Amino acid sequence: MSLSPQEIRLSLRSYASAQESHSHAHHQIVLPLEGCLEMETDIAGAAVDEATAAVITAGREHAFRARGENRFLVLDVPRRGCAAAADLWAAAAGAPFLALDEGLQGLLLFARAQPAAALAASRASLATLILQGLTHRARGEENGAPAALRRATAFLQRHYAAPVTTAEIAAAAGVSPATLHRLFTAWHGRSPMRYLGGLRLARAKALLTTTRKPVAEIALDCGYSEQSALTRALRREAGVTPARFRRARRRPRREPGSRA
Repeated sequence: MSLSPQEIRLSLRSYASAQESHSHAHHQIVLPLEGCLEMETDIAGAAVDEATAAVITAGREHAFRARGENRFLVLDVPRRGCAAAADLWAAAAGAPFLALDEGLQGLLLFARAQPAAALAASRASLATLILQGLTHRARGEENGAPAALRRATAFLQRHYAAPVTTAEIAAAAGVSPATLHRLFTAWHGRSPMRYLGGLRLARAKALLTTTRKPVAEIALDCGYSEQSALTRALRREAGVTPARFRRARRRPRREPGSRA
């Protein structure tokens, strides 16, 4: 997928708390950098936050309003541009909100740390990576992984904050627990529950980086039984507490004029 600066507009935007509604002639992708944007379309509604992106196809009416301080990365894509992302537009026509996987969240963490001028200079390459990642996500593909594994990981993306069991994951995938374990070990190198733990920790790290929520609240939001469970998980992975992780990655002050 090759993009020129003329094929796509990538911008940083902040939204007001008053509800607005409109449609546009181009496709639009809204990705979270900070805060939450409540969006509603004719078929679905969701909060675009640290774990969710919105893909609004051309001509679709949508309402939106922000909660608190916010900043989003927005891609405006011409209706006939980016043919390689056709599967993304097709999927978004029926499901305009997509869960962000760890790779996409990593791209957004990178974008969040860049000054506006640097983002403008790299907009074509960044847009390419984002479109590739979202198209891959929309297809539900994991490097050709079996359908049962894709069903299981999709289930975990939706229910990572719930106290799910291996039996529940296997039922969602349509296989036995033993088969589920073999699939995760073969494709991800870890058990379903360890995969779930990684998903929860990725969500927690994103919340620590992009929000001011108390650590205890983040722990519960991400499926941990208590704050100490999140602390243990982060210490095992990164050797730091949630508070130190947050301080080390606190977003620098905005440059003048960066709010759009």
